[in-house]
Amino acid sequence: MREDELARRRLRSGRELRERLRAARTERGAGEREAERVVDLDPRSAYELLTRQMVGDLGEELREIRQRVNGLLFVTVGAVIADVVLRLAR
Repeated sequence: MREDELARRRLRSGRELRERLRAARTERGAGEREAERVVDLDPRSAYELLTRQMVGDLGEELREIRQRVNGLLFVTVGAVIADVVLRLAR
């Protein structure tokens, strides 16, 4: 396997990011680690609040679309199996 392909796989799997984060954490002092644990999740602007809401809505819509596609796949597979069973029963 080529090195660029290996690097791409490592990046895709997240292994490289985890290793870099571990290295960055070990380089920092204890005081910075305590400050890093407090994460401010409050939106800083109306744009950020609106964007978060839109992303949340998009996630819900995507979840609904996935459910519908899964339902269609199950109906299709069920129809094919029923057709095969009916043909074999003749």
